[in-house]
Amino acid sequence: MWVTNVAASLEFYTKKLGFEETYSTTCEDDGAINFAVVQRDDIELHLEVCACGDGRHTGNTFIEVIVDDVLELCRECESAGVEFVTTYTEYDWGSKAKITDPDGNWIMFTSYN
Repeated sequence: MWVTNVAASLEFYTKKLGFEETYSTTCEDDGAINFAVVQRDDIELHLEVCACGDGRHTGNTFIEVIVDDVLELCRECESAGVEFVTTYTEYDWGSKAKITDPDGNWIMFTSYN
């Protein structure tokens, strides 16, 4: 997933969403983290600074994460200070909620009945 700042994204995904950093690498010229992998349960995300350098590719990702209990995950996120784009909503078929990361990439938590 393209991000503008891998270190800031790592902070968000590890501190607010409970992911664990499993790998990272740095630029040779300035030592900044330019690629990282985070994991939570069976979900693995790759965070990378776009080579274009102008950020035009960030914020274009939409991820749907299927979970057993959206409400429980929403409560966990709220307690960590995550802001929701769409709050927890129940439907006939299940429930969902949406957040964005610091670069505007969308993450939708979904539970199906």
